[in-house]
Amino acid sequence: MEQAQPRYDAPFIARLLLPKAVARAFEAQDRALAAAGLTARQALVLLSCDLEEANTMAELASLYGLEASSITRLVDRLEKKRLIERTRSR
Repeated sequence: MEQAQPRYDAPFIARLLLPKAVARAFEAQDRALAAAGLTARQALVLLSCDLEEANTMAELASLYGLEASSITRLVDRLEKKRLIERTRSR
């Protein structure tokens, strides 16, 4: 007799819980970075630029799975804080 597959297997549960865990981690990081005037995403983008993981807005968007317009707004805020400087590619 074949054993029935459990309805709530580990991958199913992970797909349910992982987004909530990630959101909570970002919230905790946002609180910790608030004193520096940064969000977790802004800090990640700064780190990626420092590590040269991405050199263009399109690369940043791809790296973080965000729309180009979201990255543009994020970089605009960092530029306004004078934490990053954009240069035109040639």
